Amino acid sequence: MSLPSFTRLLAPGNKTQQIVQIDRLLSPLAQHEVGTIRCIGLNYRQHAREVNLAIPSVPTVFLKPATSLNDPFPSPIPLPKISQSSDSADYEAELAVVIGKTCRNVKEDEAYNYVLGYTACNDVSSRAPQFRDSQWCFSKGFDGACPLGPTLVSSQIIPDPSTLNLRGLRNNQVVQDSGIE
Repeated sequence: MSLPSFTRLLAPGNKTQQIVQIDRLLSPLAQHEVGTIRCIGLNYRQHAREVNLAIPSVPTVFLKPATSLNDPFPSPIPLPKISQSSDSADYEAELAVVIGKTCRNVKEDEAYNYVLGYTACNDVSSRAPQFRDSQWCFSKGFDGACPLGPTLVSSQIIPDPSTLNLRGLRNNQVVQDSGIE
C-alpha cells in the first residue's frame, strides 16, 4: 500500500487578521487517504480494569474500513439498525496514531520514526453483535463509526504519547478519563 503525501497536514500556516466562521469541523484525514484502520482492543490498562478483563498477552487486533472515518463532534454518527433496537451503542475515547511512512517489521526502538502524528478518535461500537458472536469488525466498522480529529498533532511536538491523558464526554458528562499507559 502506498501512503499519500501528508505534507499538507503539517505545513505551517500563515497568521492573518481575518476572522472566519467555521461551519463544520472536518477529520484531519480523508477516506481516500486511509487504507485500513488498524485497532488494538483492551489497550488501556485502566479501561481493562473497569471492565474486569485481563490485558491479553497477544494484542487483540481488529480492523475498520476507510468508510468508517467520520468528522469529529458534532457530526452525526449513523448507527446501524441493530444498535438502534437495543442499548448496545457504545463509544471509547482513543488516541489515533497516524503512520506517515510505509513500514513492515519495524524494530521497537525505531517505531516512532514512522509516526506522522496523533489525533483524537471515538471508537464507536455496536456491542450486541460484538459480544454475542465475537464480531469485532462488524460491530466497530460500520460507516461513520470512527470520528477523528479535529487536529493532527505532529509527533515532533509529542515525542512520548504515554504522557497524554484521554477524556471522553457524553452529553457533556465525563464518561472516560485515563492516561495512555
